Formats: sequence, C-alpha cells, structure tokens
Amino acid sequence: NLTNTIPLHLLTSADDGIVKLWDISQCNQQSLPKEILSSNCSHNKGIFAMDERCGLILTGSKDRSVAISTILPSGIIQLQHSYEDIHNSVVKSVSWKSEINENESSKIFASGSQDYSVCIYDIRSSKEKTRIEGVHSGGVHTVNWNPYINDSGEFFLMTSGYDSKVKIYDIRTLSSSKDNETLPLFTFQPDEMYRNEKRTSIITPHFLNS
Repeated sequence: NLTNTIPLHLLTSADDGIVKLWDISQCNQQSLPKEILSSNCSHNKGIFAMDERCGLILTGSKDRSVAISTILPSGIIQLQHSYEDIHNSVVKSVSWKSEINENESSKIFASGSQDYSVCIYDIRSSKEKTRIEGVHSGGVHTVNWNPYINDSGEFFLMTSGYDSKVKIYDIRTLSSSKDNETLPLFTFQPDEMYRNEKRTSIITPHFLNS
C-alpha cells in the first residue's frame, strides 16, 4: 500500500490534449489518485509525447506543435513557450537532453515527427539549432538522448521510426554526404531478427544509464 507520508507525484498526458498532475499517495475510497492540477499546455489537439525535467514539462501534439510549461509554486501549470512551426505533421516524440548537473534544468530538446524529421532546439536561443530531414522513411516515433554524461555521451541522440530502423547521431559532429543528407554515427535494423514476420515491427529503443 502507498503511504500518505511520502508524496508520489505522477504526470499524465492524453489524446484530450490535457496534462494532469496527480498525487498517487492520496487515493480516495475508489482507489483513484488525487488530481492536483491540469492544463492543456496550449495544445488544441491530443498530446502524443511528453518529457519532464526539473519541473519543465515538454509536450508534443497532434496539432504539430511542441510546448514547454512549468509547474508554479502557486499550483498551476503555466505555458512558457510554444513552438508551432517546428514540424509539418504530428509530433510523436520529445526528449530533454541530459545535463552534467542532474539537478539543472535542460536547455536543449529534441522532437521527432511523422514528417520524417528530427528537430533539436536550444531554448536559450530563438533560432532552431538543428533540423535533420528524412531521418526515417516511415516517420519518427522515438527520440531519446543518452543519459550517460561522461565521455561526452550526453551528445548522442537515438531515433527510431516506422521503417524499423534505429539511428544514433552525435549532435556535435553531424556529418553530411554529397547530397546534403545528414549521416548518423550508427544505423541498424533490429527488425531483421524478425524477417520471417509478415508485418513490420515498431522498435522502441532506450539508452541504459550505465
């Protein structure tokens, strides 16, 4: 059983476009957690992706936008910035970049979209940091920063798409081929292990912090 002496906070987002904060250490007689606050974070359609670091909530939506919100001491979720021109289609994944100081809020995020692109933004600047086109032929459903911050590992960004491929980029040394196609450090296709399957697998990769 959950104890009332230890607050257990949970963020949820849904297809109704609402982000809610719950305290699951406080449940009613129907075992429903206590809803603390909620916000639409400026999205007018469903939220497909969310990440949080040090109170900064990053959300990606079916409305093609990415939003950054914060939880104020007054108990409300306040929109800080909305990026409405990042992608041309549904935003499927968002991720904050790891920082050397784990208690420091991140300054850089990545987003992946059904428009086949990955965008990397530094929120300290109004200009887009990097845009990688054509990352996956079937749209990008996962972006994931390496949490291992030693040996510059925090600069590694992993992506996965509906083409069942996994790619890893070093954002410091994004290289380009002669036709200006951005080249990853690594590309592999775990789906090849299932080549006897008639359907395409959706691969969801994740870095280990070790």
